[in-house]
Amino acid sequence: MSRPLLAVALAGMLLLAGCSGASGTTTEPIVTDSTTAPTDSSVANSTATPSPTATEVPATGTPPAELSFPNGTSADGIDNASALIEAHFAALNESTYRVRATQTHNDGPEEFLVAEAGERVRIRSDSGVTLGRNTWSTANQTVGRTEDPLWSDDDSISYTVNGRGTLRHELAENLPSLYATVPLTGIGYGEFAFAGVVDHDGDRLLRFVATDANESVVEARNALSLSSYDATLLVSENGMIHEATVDMRSQNATYRGENGTYFSNTEYTATTGVEPRPPSWLSNVPDISVSLTGNGSLLAIENDGTVAVENATVNLGPFGPYETIEGPFEPGETRYLGVEADSGDLVLASERPDTAGLQRLHTPVRLQFDTENVEMELRAGE
Repeated sequence: MSRPLLAVALAGMLLLAGCSGASGTTTEPIVTDSTTAPTDSSVANSTATPSPTATEVPATGTPPAELSFPNGTSADGIDNASALIEAHFAALNESTYRVRATQTHNDGPEEFLVAEAGERVRIRSDSGVTLGRNTWSTANQTVGRTEDPLWSDDDSISYTVNGRGTLRHELAENLPSLYATVPLTGIGYGEFAFAGVVDHDGDRLLRFVATDANESVVEARNALSLSSYDATLLVSENGMIHEATVDMRSQNATYRGENGTYFSNTEYTATTGVEPRPPSWLSNVPDISVSLTGNGSLLAIENDGTVAVENATVNLGPFGPYETIEGPFEPGETRYLGVEADSGDLVLASERPDTAGLQRLHTPVRLQFDTENVEMELRAGE
């Protein structure tokens, strides 16, 4: 059998890690809290949260009478892993939060970080789909940073900017749920017992420990049989999974044409009460905005930031004609873009032109704005 271990469970992680290349790791804070904001490097290199101190529980594991079990769990253990993960994500969204997941498998370690606060999202991963590699997203736009792209032979840095209404911006809205929940998929392959209550920084958490692999789930999901399965979870009474460690191994597995032991080890932590900070590299990205004017026949392109843009090309739609804003496009300046009604040619001007002879632009207007290292897709007239 050539299917890798737990193909379904790892599908999401493999999706996140589907593109290879340089990580774009930075050493800046991505979140703040009431104390000191950790840096990307300090978060990446820190150890897991210190083990909490267990409270006294009866030898039978019977929980205290006032204990409340979240969805998917009971005094018997974890009854429904999917329900627990749903409760976990719902609990995260009651506050600002940070999630860190590190997965080590046969191909090496991969780390994913996500800090989410309402309509502001900060994501960094050592590997993953380009959109989630190093991303800052707000209600108005999503900005991504890539070091040494696959198509480049040098150490260039490129940026993508996608405004509200674009596909990439809509996809970015779903990234927090992907990064915050997919690493926990392996929980579904185990059988868990309730193992008492622990104290974690003054909070009472429920501890669940794997007793065995759930062979019926493994078989139903067409995954390889497990030779070992070890996992421990610390869960709050509202369902938030503060810590999870899942180790899965399969002996005599065929992976990429070679027989051997295939393994996957996941370390997961979640913290609430943190907020993402804009990355420092955001100041290197032009801040361009677009709006319709001239009774809908002109697109005003404004440089609202502090970065001058050199020789940017602009076009309407993915296949339309393009023009070049020659020389520097300085902060505070505006360019006007329209389409001649008779010829269909683009009209680009630094001063607002007469709209006579220009066709009314079809809305929403899609502007492609590109420089040597920045690709933008912006929309106006939504």
